Amino acid sequence: MNEIIINDKPLPIREYKGNRVVTFKEIDEVHGRKDGTARKRFNDNKKRFIEGVDYFKISPSEFRTAIGEMDYRQQNDITLITESGYLMLVKSFSDDLAWTVQRELVNFYFRGRTPAPKPKQLTLETNEYTYTPKTYKGEPVITLADFEHFTGIKPPTARYILKNYCERELDYITITRAALAEFKEENPDVCHAAKSITVLTKRGVETLKDIYDSRVEIPMAAEVERQTPAVIKPREPTTDELLTAIDVFRYLKYIRMKFAREIVSNSETSIADIAQQRVKFCDDAIREIASYIGI
Repeated sequence: MNEIIINDKPLPIREYKGNRVVTFKEIDEVHGRKDGTARKRFNDNKKRFIEGVDYFKISPSEFRTAIGEMDYRQQNDITLITESGYLMLVKSFSDDLAWTVQRELVNFYFRGRTPAPKPKQLTLETNEYTYTPKTYKGEPVITLADFEHFTGIKPPTARYILKNYCERELDYITITRAALAEFKEENPDVCHAAKSITVLTKRGVETLKDIYDSRVEIPMAAEVERQTPAVIKPREPTTDELLTAIDVFRYLKYIRMKFAREIVSNSETSIADIAQQRVKFCDDAIREIASYIGI
């Protein structure tokens, strides 16, 4: 029977009705818990578990037929826990080891991914990859290819961890389209054929290093000092523009006076309200033009 290693313990790969499943005993073993812990947690909260979704209960003969050999002395029904049942069961397992085991069990057992090898710390002398410091909008960053160069962790593996355990924009940024063009201009050594690039911030680098328990030093570019943009003074208006503005100013003053008279002379509320709105519009426009022509 095929098996994988979780927390240095062999775990047989078993499937039932298209779902990978584990037993209570196996959960206790990989989590380093006392025998019977997982079963007790299940029994304490059994009403919350759905049979056929979170667990299956089968007879020893059905187990032998559907899954494989088992101890012939087993006479009682066997409970098989699915991924959803496992996650519900271990909610209360909150120590550091439990978090690591949960991640490995979900990623590499229930979801059938190939476990990533332990990071191999590489150096510039043992790898042909040429590293150049990079920045994004003045902030120091590195690409996933850079991260692989220093830690040995492949980009697909790092990208999965980023997506599931890190925060976008804070730990990593996926750069596309116009922003990508600016990034390539800011970093001329970046591959110009790439249609999108994922970069890690300083915080993202430290987060991934903590997850993989990597102590390798990764040099990053110094933060670029941002320059305050120059203040652009508005263009002085020409004589013709000033004359036109004065004519508009006089016309607005005239029609404002007409609208004001409508407010006084009309007893109908709706007409008076419309006239009031027009007066307000004229007042706003008059202030703008007065400012423009320096009155």
